[in-house]
Amino acid sequence: SMEAKESGLLFAGEEIRNHELSSTSGFLGSTHSGKAWAAVEMARWCEQQKEKLVIFSEGCDELDELQELFNRELSWKQGKEFLRIDGKIRALDRLDVVRRFYKPQTTVMLISTKAGGVGINLTCATRCIIFDQGWNPVDNHQAVARIYRFGQTRRTFVYRFVAAGAVLLCVLCVCVCV
Repeated sequence: SMEAKESGLLFAGEEIRNHELSSTSGFLGSTHSGKAWAAVEMARWCEQQKEKLVIFSEGCDELDELQELFNRELSWKQGKEFLRIDGKIRALDRLDVVRRFYKPQTTVMLISTKAGGVGINLTCATRCIIFDQGWNPVDNHQAVARIYRFGQTRRTFVYRFVAAGAVLLCVLCVCVCV
């Protein structure tokens, strides 16, 4: 049977809950958010476990930040270890990007929630990060449905990243309870 597991309001995936950020990552003193560093560590973990991860963000600036960290910290290249779908990609190219995500060398798909939250099937992924919560809960439900849908035979995990004390926590509480 299919089962999606919601991992709580804060980053709390049991497999990496106690995993400390790499000492070489330069987290302290960084201009990057803690959520971005946590996503990098999740991506690193998924690569080691041979699992695929989809990261949804409302904004392209956040995807740019993640892309920069993947390039610098993991030496990953777009088009190989990670892919990206946002509003700039043509509809015909989206299908090609989705096909490439199913290849073994690709671990992560970065997706803008508006551009890729509907109409694509990413059941090769077992993990999904909602990097930032929008006001419309339907957008995030649609995003999760990219990996948790008919055709998915494995257990799936959803992580909603929220910084402690952030206004986004209030947004998440309202949207998840709706």
